[in-house]
Amino acid sequence: TLDFYGQQGLGKTTLLYHLEHHEEILQYVIDGIVHIPGKGHSYEGLLKNVYDSFYETYNSFKPTEAQISHDLKGLKAIVFIDDVELSRGELQRLINVVPDFIFIITTAKLILYGEEGSSCRISKLSSQDSLALVERNLGRVLTKIEQYIALELCKLLDGNISKISEEIAIARAENKTIFEVIRELKSNQERSSSTTNKVDAFVASLNTHERRILDILIILDDVPIQGKTVTNLSKVKN
Repeated sequence: TLDFYGQQGLGKTTLLYHLEHHEEILQYVIDGIVHIPGKGHSYEGLLKNVYDSFYETYNSFKPTEAQISHDLKGLKAIVFIDDVELSRGELQRLINVVPDFIFIITTAKLILYGEEGSSCRISKLSSQDSLALVERNLGRVLTKIEQYIALELCKLLDGNISKISEEIAIARAENKTIFEVIRELKSNQERSSSTTNKVDAFVASLNTHERRILDILIILDDVPIQGKTVTNLSKVKN
């Protein structure tokens, strides 16, 4: 099992797509390649999707783990699962049901280590790769001055492939320069920072009783609650 992990927007999905068509990967395939979305799927859902990739079943049919293990035993296949949200134990359980399969997955954080499989952290783009990405999205080579400006853009977006590509696409569609994009991003960040500072200042101005009530409301979030309940929980009478 191989796990590529890292924050969203670093190109993990694109990496899986390229691996699916890589010659060195294909040489290990005998019975097929399966690509399954992992986001929002439970252990049971993913296991059923793996099974359904090899057998036609009715939606109401729910094979047991033992049946799935028996029916898929001996098959040599590679299963790509993008954006897995399982726990470490659930993932290991999935792998154990079909031990003859090779799993290549992406996750937001490290969940495989030791003898369970190999993990590779996907980091943000280097300066050189960031410039290459900007040039590819622009469809032309950057001048020396544009390179400095583009690096500033990539720094603002923390080397995030998706965000960089999105901002360049918007710039092209709206006929903006990279400098104009940077100016707008910085302006938005300053407004966001100003709002955060005001909220922090407001919270800091609260007394102990008011902070206790605020904490309760935050924890309960959208749960309907009466004033009497808040009083009982916070032990604040007035």
